[in-house]
Amino acid sequence: MADQYVREGNSQMAQRKYAESIDITPQIAYEFITALRKLEVEYYVAPYEADAQLAYLYLTDRVQMVITEDSDLLVFGVKRVFFKMDRSGNGFEVDLNRIAEVDEEVDFRTFTHDMFMTCCIMSGCDYIDSIKGVGFKKAFRLVYENGTDIKNIVKKIRREGKLLIPSDYERNFEKAYLTFKF
Repeated sequence: MADQYVREGNSQMAQRKYAESIDITPQIAYEFITALRKLEVEYYVAPYEADAQLAYLYLTDRVQMVITEDSDLLVFGVKRVFFKMDRSGNGFEVDLNRIAEVDEEVDFRTFTHDMFMTCCIMSGCDYIDSIKGVGFKKAFRLVYENGTDIKNIVKKIRREGKLLIPSDYERNFEKAYLTFKF
Protein backbone atom coordinates (compact mmCIF):
# COMPACT_ATOMS: atom_id res chain seq x y z
CA MET A 1 0.00 0.00 0.00
CA ALA A 2 2.82 2.42 0.84
CA ASP A 3 4.44 1.82 -2.55
CA GLN A 4 1.18 2.76 -4.24
CA TYR A 5 1.13 6.08 -2.35
CA VAL A 6 4.72 6.71 -3.48
CA ARG A 7 3.72 6.12 -7.10
CA GLU A 8 0.81 8.55 -6.64
CA GLY A 9 3.17 11.16 -5.19
CA ASN A 10 1.54 11.11 -1.74
CA SER A 11 4.70 10.90 0.37
CA GLN A 12 2.92 11.72 3.64
CA MET A 13 0.56 8.72 3.37
CA ALA A 14 3.42 6.55 2.08
CA GLN A 15 5.50 7.40 5.15
CA ARG A 16 2.51 6.65 7.39
CA LYS A 17 1.97 3.22 5.79
CA TYR A 18 5.69 2.41 5.96
CA ALA A 19 5.68 3.30 9.67
CA GLU A 20 2.64 1.06 10.28
CA SER A 21 4.47 -1.88 8.74
CA ILE A 22 7.49 -1.74 11.04
CA ASP A 23 7.96 -4.81 13.21
CA ILE A 24 9.98 -4.30 16.38
CA THR A 25 12.16 -7.40 16.51
CA PRO A 26 13.88 -8.65 19.68
CA GLN A 27 17.17 -7.40 18.16
CA ILE A 28 15.78 -3.86 17.71
CA ALA A 29 14.42 -3.90 21.27
CA TYR A 30 17.79 -5.11 22.59
CA GLU A 31 19.68 -2.33 20.78
CA PHE A 32 17.22 0.27 22.05
CA ILE A 33 17.53 -0.97 25.65
CA THR A 34 21.33 -0.96 25.32
CA ALA A 35 21.22 2.68 24.18
CA LEU A 36 18.93 3.61 27.07
CA ARG A 37 21.28 1.97 29.57
CA LYS A 38 24.26 3.87 28.15
CA LEU A 39 22.31 7.11 28.59
CA GLU A 40 21.23 6.01 32.10
CA VAL A 41 17.57 6.39 31.15
CA GLU A 42 15.13 4.45 33.31
CA TYR A 43 12.86 2.21 31.24
CA TYR A 44 10.21 -0.48 31.65
CA VAL A 45 9.37 -3.39 29.37
CA ALA A 46 5.65 -4.20 29.12
CA PRO A 47 5.00 -7.95 29.06
CA TYR A 48 1.70 -7.54 27.15
CA GLU A 49 -0.20 -4.73 25.41
CA ALA A 50 1.40 -1.66 26.95
CA ASP A 51 -1.54 0.79 27.02
CA ALA A 52 -2.81 0.01 30.51
CA GLN A 53 0.70 -0.24 31.93
CA LEU A 54 1.70 3.11 30.41
CA ALA A 55 -1.46 4.68 31.79
CA TYR A 56 -0.64 3.27 35.23
CA LEU A 57 2.84 4.82 35.11
CA TYR A 58 1.30 8.17 34.18
CA LEU A 59 -1.51 8.01 36.75
CA THR A 60 0.96 7.15 39.53
CA ASP A 61 3.24 10.07 38.54
CA ARG A 62 6.11 7.87 37.39
CA VAL A 63 6.07 9.52 33.96
CA GLN A 64 4.93 12.98 32.86
CA MET A 65 4.03 12.12 29.25
CA VAL A 66 3.66 9.07 27.03
CA ILE A 67 5.06 8.86 23.50
CA THR A 68 2.87 6.62 21.36
CA GLU A 69 0.94 6.12 18.14
CA ASP A 70 -2.12 4.88 20.03
CA SER A 71 -4.83 7.37 21.00
CA ASP A 72 -6.32 4.82 23.43
CA LEU A 73 -3.88 6.19 26.01
CA LEU A 74 -6.04 9.33 26.27
CA VAL A 75 -9.07 7.21 27.09
CA PHE A 76 -7.09 5.30 29.73
CA GLY A 77 -6.58 8.65 31.51
CA VAL A 78 -3.18 9.80 30.25
CA LYS A 79 -3.58 13.56 29.89
CA ARG A 80 -0.29 14.31 28.08
CA VAL A 81 0.53 12.24 25.01
CA PHE A 82 3.06 12.88 22.27
CA PHE A 83 1.96 11.46 18.91
CA LYS A 84 3.45 10.77 15.47
CA MET A 85 7.09 11.32 16.38
CA ASP A 86 9.23 11.31 13.26
CA ARG A 87 12.92 10.52 12.87
CA SER A 88 13.83 14.08 13.82
CA GLY A 89 11.86 13.93 17.06
CA ASN A 90 9.03 16.11 15.78
CA GLY A 91 5.39 15.26 16.42
CA PHE A 92 2.46 16.76 18.26
CA GLU A 93 1.36 16.85 21.86
CA VAL A 94 -2.17 16.38 23.12
CA ASP A 95 -2.64 17.84 26.58
CA LEU A 96 -6.12 17.10 27.94
CA ASN A 97 -5.49 19.61 30.73
CA ARG A 98 -5.73 22.29 28.01
CA ILE A 99 -8.51 20.76 25.90
CA ALA A 100 -10.93 23.61 26.66
CA GLU A 101 -8.57 25.89 24.71
CA VAL A 102 -9.18 23.99 21.47
CA ASP A 103 -10.91 26.33 19.06
CA GLU A 104 -12.33 23.87 16.56
CA GLU A 105 -15.69 22.40 15.61
CA VAL A 106 -15.75 20.49 18.89
CA ASP A 107 -15.99 22.19 22.28
CA PHE A 108 -14.97 20.05 25.24
CA ARG A 109 -15.57 22.63 27.97
CA THR A 110 -18.73 20.84 29.16
CA PHE A 111 -17.44 17.30 28.59
CA THR A 112 -16.71 14.92 31.43
CA HIS A 113 -14.09 12.18 31.07
CA ASP A 114 -16.92 9.65 30.60
CA MET A 115 -18.26 11.72 27.70
CA PHE A 116 -14.78 11.88 26.20
CA MET A 117 -14.39 8.10 26.63
CA THR A 118 -17.71 7.47 24.91
CA CYS A 119 -16.64 9.67 21.98
CA CYS A 120 -13.32 7.91 21.63
CA ILE A 121 -14.76 4.41 21.82
CA MET A 122 -17.44 5.25 19.27
CA SER A 123 -14.94 6.76 16.84
CA GLY A 124 -12.66 3.73 17.05
CA CYS A 125 -10.53 1.93 19.60
CA ASP A 126 -8.67 -1.37 19.97
CA TYR A 127 -11.51 -3.14 21.77
CA ILE A 128 -14.55 -2.82 19.49
CA ASP A 129 -15.45 -2.72 15.82
CA SER A 130 -16.59 0.81 15.14
CA ILE A 131 -19.73 1.90 13.35
CA LYS A 132 -18.68 2.70 9.78
CA GLY A 133 -19.30 6.39 9.18
CA VAL A 134 -18.86 7.49 12.79
CA GLY A 135 -15.66 9.48 13.11
CA PHE A 136 -14.66 11.65 16.02
CA LYS A 137 -16.74 14.70 15.05
CA LYS A 138 -19.93 12.65 14.59
CA ALA A 139 -19.28 10.79 17.85
CA PHE A 140 -18.74 14.13 19.59
CA ARG A 141 -22.07 15.46 18.25
CA LEU A 142 -23.94 12.30 19.27
CA VAL A 143 -22.52 12.38 22.81
CA TYR A 144 -23.04 16.14 23.10
CA GLU A 145 -26.71 15.76 22.13
CA ASN A 146 -27.49 12.43 23.88
CA GLY A 147 -25.07 12.00 26.78
CA THR A 148 -23.15 8.80 27.45
CA ASP A 149 -26.03 6.29 27.39
CA ILE A 150 -25.01 4.12 24.43
CA LYS A 151 -28.51 2.64 24.13
CA ASN A 152 -29.96 6.10 23.46
CA ILE A 153 -27.18 6.92 21.02
CA VAL A 154 -27.67 3.67 19.11
CA LYS A 155 -31.45 4.29 18.99
CA LYS A 156 -30.82 7.71 17.47
CA ILE A 157 -28.44 6.27 14.85
CA ARG A 158 -30.97 3.54 13.99
CA ARG A 159 -33.77 6.12 13.63
CA GLU A 160 -31.64 8.05 11.14
CA GLY A 161 -31.22 4.75 9.24
CA LYS A 162 -28.05 5.76 7.41
CA LEU A 163 -25.42 3.70 9.24
CA LEU A 164 -25.03 -0.04 9.75
CA ILE A 165 -24.53 -0.91 13.42
CA PRO A 166 -22.90 -4.26 14.28
CA SER A 167 -25.46 -6.55 15.96
CA ASP A 168 -23.51 -6.90 19.22
CA TYR A 169 -22.35 -3.26 19.31
CA GLU A 170 -23.99 -2.23 22.60
CA ARG A 171 -22.64 -5.25 24.50
CA ASN A 172 -19.15 -4.82 23.03
CA PHE A 173 -19.26 -1.08 23.70
CA GLU A 174 -19.97 -1.80 27.36
CA LYS A 175 -17.02 -4.20 27.54
CA ALA A 176 -14.72 -1.62 25.93
CA TYR A 177 -16.02 1.09 28.25
CA LEU A 178 -15.40 -1.04 31.33
CA THR A 179 -11.93 -1.97 30.08
CA PHE A 180 -10.97 1.70 29.94
CA LYS A 181 -12.78 2.59 33.15
CA PHE A 182 -11.21 -0.03 35.34
